[in-house]
Amino acid sequence: RWNPAKVVFESNAAFRGIKDVFARHARFGPKLVGIHQTTSKPARFAAFAVRVESGCFRYHPSQRDLWSEMTSYPFGDTNDLLDAAAMGTEQILAYREPRIWFL
Repeated sequence: RWNPAKVVFESNAAFRGIKDVFARHARFGPKLVGIHQTTSKPARFAAFAVRVESGCFRYHPSQRDLWSEMTSYPFGDTNDLLDAAAMGTEQILAYREPRIWFL
């Protein structure tokens, strides 16, 4: 339905093996891009907070679980959706694909 150009996947530690399995066997495998996180979660979340506050990230009311994680961090039970939103937003805003114009 969405047909994204690429699918980002955290590839730190054991997640690299999972990424490799998806890359080989999933239908979206060729679009999979492994991201090795080098900064801490608190630092990534602080950078994401700036993106949210500046309007670069738009929250939809159907994303209640994400909203819960965003508003309960760092005291919530989980932060996986928050981490995924931060990683995806960084990919979209910081690593844009080159544009080609045909006239």
